[in-house]
Amino acid sequence: VIGMINGRLRRQEEFANSKAILDIRLEPQVIDRRSAPVDVWHQQLMHLYEVATTHPRVSIQILRSKAVYGTGYLPQNPFTILTYRRPSGLSLVDADSNDAGRLITDPVLVRRYETLFDQMTSEALAMDKATSARLIYEAAESCQ
Repeated sequence: VIGMINGRLRRQEEFANSKAILDIRLEPQVIDRRSAPVDVWHQQLMHLYEVATTHPRVSIQILRSKAVYGTGYLPQNPFTILTYRRPSGLSLVDADSNDAGRLITDPVLVRRYETLFDQMTSEALAMDKATSARLIYEAAESCQ
């Protein structure tokens, strides 16, 4: 657990010192299913709300609960698409699972994840960040 915490703190520090942009889509269950003690869960959701409403390089949007995906691909696990400006717009996918992560470099497979993310984006509460932030805040308040 200490290693995971240290890793997250390091990523946060690196993000704060870079020009990176985070564009996040969350399934509604992420804010509705409590995975920690109530006080910790409330703090986590309030932190998410604060980041969503104050950080200029972070966009957090909640998917509609009845999202429709046109490709037949559904997100099975969380994934992260990393796109680097140099060298030449290289994109990679870090696909999480319950027991390990998987780094995907094959351009065809990466494109599938990019297409899935594009579909998730079109289903994310009409692209309304304020509505997503309000849902995060309401989830935080309802868990107290």
